[in-house]
Amino acid sequence: MTTLSYLLLLAPAAEGLCIACGLMSGILALGGVIYIIYMCGGFNTYNNDEPPAGTSKKWPVIAFTLTIVFALMAAIMPDRKTVYMVAGVETINRFSQTEVAKELGESGMNIVRDITTMIHTYTMDAVRESKAKNGGSDGRN
Repeated sequence: MTTLSYLLLLAPAAEGLCIACGLMSGILALGGVIYIIYMCGGFNTYNNDEPPAGTSKKWPVIAFTLTIVFALMAAIMPDRKTVYMVAGVETINRFSQTEVAKELGESGMNIVRDITTMIHTYTMDAVRESKAKNGGSDGRN
């Protein structure tokens, strides 16, 4: 399978991955905060100057670093329609570089331009429709 095939197979999972990354970042942030409170002795009935035995300062750093990574992944995860648009444009670009496209000449390139315009129009209509449905949010469904 080609990279384009994998892109098309993973497109329906884009929305689920976005939600999963957002949930993971929230869980990791909460876990990091709870661990910091534990390290500072916040769950003890007495307050020692030393952190409880077995605690390490590296775990909150790891938790917050992963929180940032998952939050960024959730923020930049493309919408399913965007993935399909990229796949369509990539297919047209690959076709336009083949011998068949070169043999078709100007009429073949006109067809390629028409298909690219249709993909772009469909995507822009879908974005406008999504924004109208969501009240002008980021365009995700």
